[in-house]
Formats: sequence, structure tokens, C-alpha cells
Amino acid sequence: MKKTRQLIIGLTITLGALYYTLHNISLDELIESFKGVHYFYLVPATVFIILSFIFRIFRWQILLSPVRKIPLFGLFSPMMVGYMGNILPARAGDIFRPYLISQRYEVPFSSSIATIVLERLFDVLGLLVIFIWCFIFYSDLFNSGAMVSGVSVETLAVKFGELATLVLCIILVLIYFLLYQEQRFLRGVHAFSRHLPARWHDKVEFVVQEFRLGVVILKSFPALIKIVLFTALEWLANIFSMYPLYWAYELENKTLGSLLILTVMIAIFVTILPTPALLGAFNAGVLVALHEIMHESELAAVGFGMVGYGLNFLVIFLGGFYFVLHDHLSLSQLMKTEVTRELELKRLEHEN
Repeated sequence: MKKTRQLIIGLTITLGALYYTLHNISLDELIESFKGVHYFYLVPATVFIILSFIFRIFRWQILLSPVRKIPLFGLFSPMMVGYMGNILPARAGDIFRPYLISQRYEVPFSSSIATIVLERLFDVLGLLVIFIWCFIFYSDLFNSGAMVSGVSVETLAVKFGELATLVLCIILVLIYFLLYQEQRFLRGVHAFSRHLPARWHDKVEFVVQEFRLGVVILKSFPALIKIVLFTALEWLANIFSMYPLYWAYELENKTLGSLLILTVMIAIFVTILPTPALLGAFNAGVLVALHEIMHESELAAVGFGMVGYGLNFLVIFLGGFYFVLHDHLSLSQLMKTEVTRELELKRLEHEN
């Protein structure tokens, strides 16, 4: 029932986002627009998308290094299958990744989950840097008066930035105490969680254990520099993976400002709209950035979103599908991740 409910909610949000994106465009217009696309530019766009995953894999290898040294190629399969798993409700791919890495290399399930939490932390840091850059150098674009469902784009971006900053600060404080005030922090968590119902008490304790096991790498300054470097390279690859499509669609504004605004709006919409495989959320972000803010034609913005989404999806799906076949994985095997997580929780309960 829980999975069904998540699926229904995800599909409802997806349909709503797609309606927002497509309601002013006829299917015939959209199909006709695809004939004028310069598809040669999809080649460099694909290269940048692949590079973004390679940089992610380098970073993940560093994050996992305190637990186990894993060869780079050994991380391709969990990474790509995990991203392909985001097609499922609640973006289940982030659970597939730790499950696969724990099965193949005997990495503790909790430790591998913590590395993914740290990935998200550095991704948010990178996004906030782009946010700050945009608000300093391209503030006039956010003040353009563009609206989304009655809310100004400027307000939406500011509120999202404030929330992301708040979450980031909370996580950074937690990491500091886990690294340098570990016993005091764990005593505080236990004192707080023991007042909760038994079910929630166990989950709080488990989450803290997961996070604690994965943050040790941050004590290494050389490792931290490498993580920051690969995060920057990953963001650059993501940003410029969209740039060839500007030429494919012959958009009027091909500036860095437009590209950064596009990146920010996609990040906002894929975060606030939890759609399976980002369908609809990605497209809505592109429409707002290119049409509402940059004043490109609505047809070009919608087509751009469709091609950009399709290209990203194709890379992820083909990569994930290849490794599913290569590693002889099955859907039933991947769905065992929920069982694995429950068993890990029970193990930690007995140890504590």
C-alpha cells in the first residue's frame, strides 16, 4: 500500500508538471519543431553528461575510501543502476546504490548510505555557490517579473535558497559535532530520542549511526580538497551539458547567465517536485528558465526541455540497463534493499 500510494502521488505530480509545461503547445507543433533541431549538437551534450557521472564516481570513491578501497570501474555499476532506479517511486535509486556496493564489496550498508548523504551535502554546496553567483551578477534576471502559478520566480528562488542554506547549516553543525564532539553528541541524541515512541527512537538512533560512519573522511584535508574539486567538475559538466542544446535550438540568449539560470531553475524544480525519473519537474524548470525568465519562445523552451530530458534519461537508462545485464541483476534482487535496511536496523538495535 505504501509503494502504491507513493506511485500515485509521484504520477499525479508528474502529470501536473507536464500539464503546466505543455498546456499551451499542441502536439503537432511540438513534433514539427523537432524537425528543425540541429541534432549534431547532442553529441557534445552527451559527452558532458557522461563526464558528470565519471566525476561523481571519482568523488564517491574518495568518500568510500575510509571504509574500503574500491576500484573506479567497480563503482560504475552501482552508480548507474542507482540512477536508473530513480524511475521508481520515491527515487529509490539512492537505496539501490548502497545495497549493491555492500553486496559486492562487503561495505557496511550504513556506511555507504552516509557517503550518499555527504554527496548531497557537497551538491547543495555547489548549488549554493551558483545561487550566490547568479544573485550577485544576474540579479536583474530574477527581477524580471516572471511568475510561476502566481508566485514570482524571484521569491521562489530566494525561498529555496534560504531553505537549502538552513538545511546545509544544520548538516554542517551535525558533522562538526560528530567529528569533534562525538560522545557528547550521541548522548544528546539518545537523551532526545528516548522520549519518542520505540519505533521512532530506533529510527533516530539508526540514522545517526549511518551518518556517523560516513563522515570520517572529512577529517582528511587532502581528501576534502579532492572532493571539492570533483564536485566543482561535476557541476561544470552538468551546466555545460545543456549548452550545446542552445545551439541545437538556435536560442537567442546563449550567455553564461542564461545557462546558470537554467541550472538553478532545474535544480529547484527537481527538488520541490519529487517526480519519478524527474519527468515533468525537469521540463518545468527548463520552461520557467528559458521562456518565463529569458523570454525564448515557449515552443523552443518546451522542445528544449523534452530533448534535454530525453538525452539525460537515455544516458542513465542505457548505462543502468547495461550493468543490470552485465551483473545479472534482477528487479526482485534490487527490491530486497528494503529488507536489507530493516535487517541492518535490527542489528544495530541488538548492538546498542
